Formats: sequence, structure tokens, C-alpha cells
Amino acid sequence: MMLNNFFKNKRYTTALVSAAFGCAILIFNFLTPMLADDYSYTFSWYDHNSIVTLKDACLSMYAHYLSWGGRIITHFIATVFLMIGKPVFNIFNAALYCWLAYLLYRYAAVHAEKGHSLIYLAVHLCIWFAVPAFGQDFLWLIGACNYLWPAAFIFTFLWPYYQYVMSGRLLTNKIIIGFMPLLGLLAGWGNENTSGAGILFIAVLLLIARKLGRKIPLWMLISFGTQILGFIFMIAAPGNYLRLESSSENTGLLLTYGGRLAVCNSMLYEYMLPFLLVYLFLFVLVCYQDIEFYKKWIAALFGITALANNYVMLVVTEYPERAALGTALFLVTGLLYCLSLLLDENHVKWACGIVCSLMAVFFIQYSYGLLDIGYTYRVYNRRIDSILQQRDAGILDIVTYRIEPKTKFNGLYGLEDLQGYPTHWLNGNTSNYFGLHTIVAFPEEKAEE
Repeated sequence: MMLNNFFKNKRYTTALVSAAFGCAILIFNFLTPMLADDYSYTFSWYDHNSIVTLKDACLSMYAHYLSWGGRIITHFIATVFLMIGKPVFNIFNAALYCWLAYLLYRYAAVHAEKGHSLIYLAVHLCIWFAVPAFGQDFLWLIGACNYLWPAAFIFTFLWPYYQYVMSGRLLTNKIIIGFMPLLGLLAGWGNENTSGAGILFIAVLLLIARKLGRKIPLWMLISFGTQILGFIFMIAAPGNYLRLESSSENTGLLLTYGGRLAVCNSMLYEYMLPFLLVYLFLFVLVCYQDIEFYKKWIAALFGITALANNYVMLVVTEYPERAALGTALFLVTGLLYCLSLLLDENHVKWACGIVCSLMAVFFIQYSYGLLDIGYTYRVYNRRIDSILQQRDAGILDIVTYRIEPKTKFNGLYGLEDLQGYPTHWLNGNTSNYFGLHTIVAFPEEKAEE
């Protein structure tokens, strides 16, 4: 009864959950140092000098677009934060994480009559468990700007369309409507698979709206157009094709795409299989309910978009775990959307029991993740202090140690650290950043011998 009353107080519970998870993510952010590509993007792609002004950042992104890739919006955001300083980024990043979680809750509980606060808590827990590369997507500066930030832009942009289809409520604030084309450009110009998935989601929403006999306002069509335009600009970057040529595979069509299909299947099987199975189970139950047809279509749309976000990676040569963020977000939102359709007074207590059990697992994993991130933070700072002391003493050829994280919640997990030869790209950028000749690193236990 006590828990039931707690979850019924929607405003109080939402604020408490937001504050708790916001603080938890903020702590993780402050314990995450500059990692991997963070050092690279302090230098200009244009002239290889340090970036110290917004003009430098713009010139760097121009050269980046021509020589490496089209994600210049997200990398510009990252470059600006690297100029300002990571402490500022930590605050904005944690706030954006909470905003994204709140948005997913609004999508899932758009029509729920019971258990709103329970669904909000479940959103945070599902993100925690389902995202394959949590640290890379939410803590690592370059990674968060490339995945968390575009996801927040995309789901923010989708909301007025989604709300119009689900409730018939049309956005009326003229200031927000005026910003929608710009937000559409940001949503389309984020990262390749999730931005494409966002376009698919809106296209289907517009079709459903027409099926329901609702008139599509001009600003919705214009904003959808800017979303597509941003996506085209990102995909059309000359740097994409230069990089694709340098990493082309010569294994034959069948082996090439067979291998890529195996990677895409593995991403779902290894990281999201429980969520996929629960989603399918709840979706089948929803299909048997006597509810409006468009609500069932929306339930299917979340799953289809998640799968599209995953399997579109068949067209690229590499599929890192961090790129599956959009798949996880659409999947868990669809799962909780189906749950909200089925949740009633008789089932709230069972859902409450399951969520509380997941909370116990969360606390155990958070403690383990905190120890791992805290250890990395301490050892990383010790390494930097050693580098600076040697540099100040006139030693410009540094031998140090590598750091090996243990959990997916660590921003360094799955990323490259300093290597044992000075010509590695990260070694070179780190040397430039600290003003050294060379730097090499070996496993930590060797450094302590």
C-alpha cells in the first residue's frame, strides 16, 4: 500500500526520481576524464593547431566534413565543450540525460491511466540495463555529443508530431513552431542510423495522421523537410566516401554482408534480447486488446524503428556498441508504451514488484560501476600527474601504463587507450596535447613493477 501510494503521487515521484538519477549520472560524469578522441578534437582538422576560438572550431568542422565525416553539428558541440572545459559539459550532459529520459516517459505514458510514475522509474532502469555502451554514450564527451545529444534532439523534435497523432493536440506556441525547422535540421544532422530512424518514425506518423483524417500543418511539413535535408547533408559529406574507400572489404558480397548481418544480430542477441522478447510478448497482448487501431500501429512502429535503427548498419563496415543507442531507446520506449496500454489497477502491484526488484539489481550494478569509474578516475589522474611531472623535469619521451576498465558503465570501456608504440593516433594526439615528443603505454601491472 505504501509503495502504491508513493507511485500515485506523480509529481512528487517524478521529481524525486529525476533528482536521484540526475545526481547519479552527474557523479559519473565528473568522475570521467578526457578520453580517446577528446584529445584529438582539441586540435583543428584544418591546420592541426589547438582550437581556441569559435572561428577555429568552424574551420575545423569544414575540414572534417571534407576529409572525415558529416557529423559536423555534433562534433562542433563537442569542440565547443572541449574549449569551455569538461566541468561545464558534465552539468549540461547530465541535465540532457534527464531530459531524454523524461521524453521517453512521455512517449510511453502518453495515454496511461495508471502507473505513470512507475513507468518513469522503469524508463531510467531500462536505459541503464539495455544500452550496450552506457559509458561511451552518456559519459565520454565525444561519444555523448555524437549519440546522447542527437538522440535528445530527435526525440524532442518527434514529440509534437507524436502528440498530434496520439491526442489530436496541435502545437500552438508560435515561438516553438518557429524553431521547429532548426530543430528538424539538428535531428536529421545527428548520427547516421538514429537520425534515419527518426525520419522513418515521422514519415509513418504523418501517414497515420492522414489515416485518422487530421490535416497536416505546413510547419510540420517544412520541419520534416529540414530534417531530411540535414540527413542528406550529413550522408553526402565527401569525407564519408574517402573513409569508406580506405576501409573497403575484399571478402566478396556474401561473406561481407553475411558477416555484417551476424554483427547486427549479435547486437540484439547479446545486449537487448530480454527487452526484445518482453516487447514482443506485450505487443501480442496489445494486439488482442479492444483499443483503437492507431495505438496498435504505434506499438508496432516503435519496434520497427528499433529494428531499422539496428539493421541499417548493414551498409557500413563497422558497428560499434555505442551506435546501438537508438535501437535500445526505441525498443524500451515501445516496450513501456505497450505496458502502459495494458497496465490497470489489478496489474500495478505486480509491475511495482518487478520494478522494485530491478531497483535492487540497479543499486548493485551502480555500486560496481561507481567503483570501476572511481578507480579509472584515480589511476587516470595519477598517470596525468606523472606525465606532467616528467615533462616539467625535461623528460619529453614518456613511458607510462594503460588503464583497463571493467564495466560498460565506464566511459573508457571499449575505447582505445594509449598503446605501446608512439605512432598510434591516440599516442600522437596525447603527445601533442601535453607538449611531448613521444608517449607509450604498457599494461598497468608492468608499470608498477
